[in-house]
Amino acid sequence: MEDYTNGGSLFPPCARKVTPTLHEICVRQALKLIKQLCENNQYINPDDVRKFRKYVRKRLPYHIMTELLERLLPTDPWILPCNTDTRYFHCHMHWECRLMHDRLPVIIDLLFSEDITRLNINLRRVNPSQYPAVFKSLYRVLTKLPRRDFPLLNSLVIQGGGKPVQECITQIEEIVDVLRESAPNLENLVLPIASNIVLSSVSEMSNLRAFCCERSVKLNKRGLLSICARDAKSRKKA
Repeated sequence: MEDYTNGGSLFPPCARKVTPTLHEICVRQALKLIKQLCENNQYINPDDVRKFRKYVRKRLPYHIMTELLERLLPTDPWILPCNTDTRYFHCHMHWECRLMHDRLPVIIDLLFSEDITRLNINLRRVNPSQYPAVFKSLYRVLTKLPRRDFPLLNSLVIQGGGKPVQECITQIEEIVDVLRESAPNLENLVLPIASNIVLSSVSEMSNLRAFCCERSVKLNKRGLLSICARDAKSRKKA
């Protein structure tokens, strides 16, 4: 056993506090600024949103932007134990949960862009009255002018929502139709609800490897046959 009393360090290297890296400092400061922006402003002018997006894209690489979104919308139960609850649950303990419950549409408007590789949204942590605004924000970002593709996006997971999300089926159909054209490298797609129109768009995604929907509305054998057809692009893998 080593002796740390004779001129040595008080703690062994494995027990010392790790100095944060420049990457970690950058992410923490960016999270602090975004948190203050969302909490202190009930309404954010579209011009300010555009300026913020332009400022962030010029100064942050794509992997940091994806990490910012993942930290603002955490799904790992080891980080936030409240994520283990499978029911609608409004957590007041963590600032991430409070922000996601009330301000998710704003977070999407600010950070979701062509540089994002993964987006994971748990609607069980979101105010049900915000569901239409959430899908509206996603569609707005995907279709904003000038139109750009999302070649880095390989995983889009939107889960939960329960019965209230059925009212948003039209918006989800529009989002999936845009993804069919603008996200050519999408491999993993999880939706809270699907219909014949959704499955028809999914069948045109050539790189898709996993698809899941939790509920269905206006779905029958026509939708199922569209993704099982011999000429469906989703069946053909390189």
